[in-house]
Order: sequence, then structure tokens, then C-alpha cells
Amino acid sequence: MSMFEKLNESHIDLFKEIGNIGAGNAATSLSMMMNTKVDISVPSALLVPISKIAQIFEDPEEIVTGVRMGIKGDISGFILFVIDSSGTKKVLQKLVGYSPENLMEIDEMSRSALLEVGNIVCGSYLIALSNFSGLNVNASVPELTVDMISAIVAETCLELMDYEDYTLIIETNTIIEDENIKGYLMFLPESQGLKEILQRMGMEV
Repeated sequence: MSMFEKLNESHIDLFKEIGNIGAGNAATSLSMMMNTKVDISVPSALLVPISKIAQIFEDPEEIVTGVRMGIKGDISGFILFVIDSSGTKKVLQKLVGYSPENLMEIDEMSRSALLEVGNIVCGSYLIALSNFSGLNVNASVPELTVDMISAIVAETCLELMDYEDYTLIIETNTIIEDENIKGYLMFLPESQGLKEILQRMGMEV
């Protein structure tokens, strides 16, 4: 049994709470970046088999955007922020004033804007995690991918799937000037890192 399979509801609630703190920090940063009010909430946190992540989306072949960061320091793994097609276009409309019909054709300005959004969201979660646990958690330079959700997940999880079958998914609900944008933050630490986080927080596994 993997470390992920040992997680109970209390463990998952802990990561949801960390997500809420990170979301608050991200909302503040995005509000300053966009010069408008931004609210981010975390409706749920789920433990999902990696093989079934694409099923969360209505269309597994939908083109989405994903910003991925490698995690280094006291723990290792990845963190991935995914926004569906509709949400991506809304974000671009707010940030750069336009959005392409085909997301595969986004220009450099749009890519840069999406990278910065992902960098803020992922970075805010990792800072909250570090503050909560006392662990030294660093992130690599973020990477943007525009592709089908199944392809993005496969690329991100390839290095972990030999020994990890699950990921923690933290749903985010972002409201920018009454526009509702749903995103998913996928936290994929290695088992040892996950165990270290929980032990630092005094939780039995």
C-alpha cells in the first residue's frame, strides 16, 4: 500500500486548509497584478488515482493549460495548476485584453501571462505548505503546457508513476470581476515527502 492510500479524511482536510491559506495569498497577489478584485476559494480536496485524473474534466480531450513546477528541498515532486479551456480564455481576456479561439495558437504575451498566474498560485501553495510544516520547500522555474488534460497529466506524472498511483487534487474557484474560473491544483510529492509533511504536523500515517 502506498503512502497516499493511507491518507484519511483528516489528512486530506489538512491539505485543503493549506490550500485555503495559499489561495488567500494568491488572490492578494493576483488582485495587485490585475488591478481588480480577485477571490479564490477551495471547495474541495480529493485523493485521485493518477490514471483517472482526466475523468474530472467533462471532456478528457479538451485543450487546457497547465503550469508545472518541480519541488525541491526537504521534499521532492511536482505541483501542477490546470485551468480548463473556458477559464483560460477568461483569464487572458482579463490580463491581455484578448484570447484566441484556438488555445494552441496563443502568443508569447499570453503565454507569459498564464505562466505568471500559475507561478503565483503554485508558489502561494508551496509557501503555505512550508510555513505550516517548517520544511524547506523550493520550486523550479515554472513551465507552461497547452494540450489535452490527459497529455499534460501523463507528461507530469511520468517520473512518478513507477512508484506512485495517486495525487492530491485541490479544486480552486476563482472569481475575477464576477467571472467564475475553475482550476485544479495537483500536488504530487514522493511518498517519503508526503510522510515527512504529515509527521512534521504531528499526524499519524
